[in-house]
Amino acid sequence: MSVSVRAWLRWWVVFGGLWWGAAAHAQAPAGGWCVVAGGFRYEAFDQAAGLVARLKAQEVATAALYDTRDFAEMAWGELVVIAQQFSGPEARKEAAAAVKALKGKRVDVYAKPCSSKTAKVLTAAAEIAPRPVLPKEPVVVDPERWPSGCFGWSPQKSVAACVVMQVRSDKELDVMVFPGSEEAPVDLVSKPANDNDETPPTVLSAQGLKGLRTTVRRLGLVSIAAFQRSLGPNETLHYAEPRVSVQWIQKLVSEEREDMGEGGCALYSDRIVLRCRGKSPVEETLFEVSQTTANSSTEVYLLPNQMLLALHATVDCGDEGGSSAESVARLIDLRRLCTP
Repeated sequence: MSVSVRAWLRWWVVFGGLWWGAAAHAQAPAGGWCVVAGGFRYEAFDQAAGLVARLKAQEVATAALYDTRDFAEMAWGELVVIAQQFSGPEARKEAAAAVKALKGKRVDVYAKPCSSKTAKVLTAAAEIAPRPVLPKEPVVVDPERWPSGCFGWSPQKSVAACVVMQVRSDKELDVMVFPGSEEAPVDLVSKPANDNDETPPTVLSAQGLKGLRTTVRRLGLVSIAAFQRSLGPNETLHYAEPRVSVQWIQKLVSEEREDMGEGGCALYSDRIVLRCRGKSPVEETLFEVSQTTANSSTEVYLLPNQMLLALHATVDCGDEGGSSAESVARLIDLRRLCTP
């Protein structure tokens, strides 16, 4: 891809198996470091309580069960067994020493920062705060403002709906796709691929509007806008750490040059990496592109038992006009890929 071409590269990946949200409880240590012994799905309360009992049998009297949603650094949405907690200027060193001591007793633990003024110890499954749920109302279709990115989810069919950009026969199209499913793409809007007019179409085509409305109704698509999180260049999002993380690695490829013309800019390479650190460690590159600009962005959506990641990487360099587009979407089942 030359620097004189303007291109929009968008990726959408759906992951199954996790939940993120926020909750409020009462009474807990505020700040410091935690020695974490394990994470469990909400449905596995008895398993988590069993680990607490085993730790106490090994004379770890402070072991207790919490909801990760109550901790700023662990808000991945599941139960967490915390063996010990430390606060104060030496908290990190004390936590490291506790980890070493417990591993000497063959207790698998790790330390991480933890802060909460509202978390409370859970002693029964009934004490778990209600989890956020998807809306029941279908996606609202606006003919003058169609969806972008990954915008809808079908609870009945476990299908995500995303709008991507494609080029077909010198036409630039906004197309609704359904990553990982057999659903057929739906063309929404098109314009000439080499059209230098900066003003995009403002309405859906009649066929696109009909296809969008029919699909929303048939699949029962509901909005996922309320579940968005952002991931920036060289940042990492953690889910059930240390089991699952998503990292955006960005490196400078070439500096901005004056001879590029008015539209010249620095170029970067971008890579989105998924890591699972369970019994069978996994590291998988989800997306990779060699020419992007600094205005790229990533949005992440976490749904009940699903995780949806959307990367928008934009190339905008050179002064010769023209445009092209590339899109890819993938579906990944985290519970199958990442062994707990």
